[in-house]
Amino acid sequence: YNFWHLLLILLFFRYHDLILPYETRPPCDVSMKPVEWRRNSKIVHARRKGVEDTDDKDPAFKDRTKTFPDDMGNGNLSLKISNVTKKDEGIYTVNLHKTLPLTGTAKCNVTVTIGKNVEHVLF
Repeated sequence: YNFWHLLLILLFFRYHDLILPYETRPPCDVSMKPVEWRRNSKIVHARRKGVEDTDDKDPAFKDRTKTFPDDMGNGNLSLKISNVTKKDEGIYTVNLHKTLPLTGTAKCNVTVTIGKNVEHVLF
């Protein structure tokens, strides 16, 4: 399997919800695979054995992140972050590990811009 690597710069405006997209290529069932989303080095969302694992989650992301379990059977590992603020800026990585041959990492940079009445922009 090959991974589609997310190499996007996301410009986002605060207090909106943000979805960081990630899908395996070709699509495959990752619903029971261990996956971690990190910002810089801290865990913002983790799933193990098909359920969310909050043990090591960064407290700044408590009750603000979710994945899409119903779509994981098709390789969707996207992450939704609610109420994005300037403090959420950083390099986000998704790691699908210990699941050979499905092992990979993708990164994206998120920049939060303060603005009124503006929608998010993807580059």
